[in-house]
Amino acid sequence: MKRSNIIGIIAAAVVIIVSVVLISWYLRKTTPMLIQGTVECTTYKASSKVPGRIDDMKVSQGDRVEKGQLLYTLSTPELEAKLQQAEAVKSAASALDQAALAGARIQQIEAALNRGDILRTHLLRPTWHFVSSKDLRWMLSLTADRIRAANDSYARGTDAALDSKSIHRYMNLLQKTLEGNKHRTKEEIGEALNQRGIPLSQYALRHLLMRAETDGIVCSGADKKGTATYALLDERAPHGEEPSREEALARLARIYFRSHSPATLADFTWWSGLTATEARRAVASIAEELTTEHFGDREFFVFRNAAAAAPCDTTHLLPAYDQYLIGYKDRSGVLAKEHTSKAFNSHGIFQPVILCDGQIVGNWKRTAGRGNVTIQTTLWVNAVPKALDAAIARYRSFIGGTKSENSPEAL
Repeated sequence: MKRSNIIGIIAAAVVIIVSVVLISWYLRKTTPMLIQGTVECTTYKASSKVPGRIDDMKVSQGDRVEKGQLLYTLSTPELEAKLQQAEAVKSAASALDQAALAGARIQQIEAALNRGDILRTHLLRPTWHFVSSKDLRWMLSLTADRIRAANDSYARGTDAALDSKSIHRYMNLLQKTLEGNKHRTKEEIGEALNQRGIPLSQYALRHLLMRAETDGIVCSGADKKGTATYALLDERAPHGEEPSREEALARLARIYFRSHSPATLADFTWWSGLTATEARRAVASIAEELTTEHFGDREFFVFRNAAAAAPCDTTHLLPAYDQYLIGYKDRSGVLAKEHTSKAFNSHGIFQPVILCDGQIVGNWKRTAGRGNVTIQTTLWVNAVPKALDAAIARYRSFIGGTKSENSPEAL
């Protein structure tokens, strides 16, 4: 081989080696390389099965997530309100049970509910109430508009939001479904509407039925094997006397202060669901039936014919949503601030409580087992009220044999 050729080959090899070294060095440099092009990716939308607003985002854009990982938490005031309603119905039934201790038996109360003497519907505030059938219509007329507005706000932005044309159509079909004294459960109503081409989610169906209650179309029917039903209001409580709005306001104020004295204007406004203006008019309309008392800077109204209660040592197991607490806006006189969250929360969920000498001093819980019901109490005070055992015994006597457990909680 000629010497010139050998030199050429060596030179080419050197060039190649140097190039490889330079390229390797360049690729290992920490300086980022800018490139252009298209990155293919897939976008996934995250959603929840219930309506609500994102309260706390747990991940950020671009984070790697695993199956089952919590992405965000929701604030769901609508569902919390529905839970409050469900708890209210359960506890109101318990309150009716306890009323039986004063004379009526549970069978009589159930018979009154099934006959329609007592009805359950949405009035006063956006939650269920038990009310005498003769008082339902005029009480509903006072607060239906405000409850309906609250119901519409819950539904806004969900599949429960309906336009006026749809509401009219659905109400007509609902009436046809129930006419003839047919008492149907919520599930049966949903199925009947579905067969007529109106498939509604459980959430939308609840809102529709609440709207029908505030429109005076439906109310509670007779229980069907322990399940609540709906029926037409016209068939359960035919139209009777219809007082003027002013007379209805006076009646409502009279009912409240006769059973809740002493109470403030703010207490009545909260309980009634009225506007502040109408609440003042209502109180003013029965001014001659009230006296006023002042404690500190607060003015209390007292119904003149209210019997003065003699001081006595009393202890009672109060059901959740008992009027002793929920009937007043300000509960500070009977419930210490540090124990407020144990009696009720900011979403309006009330717990069963123990009343002793006018003060709320603890919680109680009923747990049903096989052939037995246990009453467990948790006290917020050091001393166990002497009459607590007697209060438990009264409840035990009403529902049958139970066990009880007292677990005092340190202050």
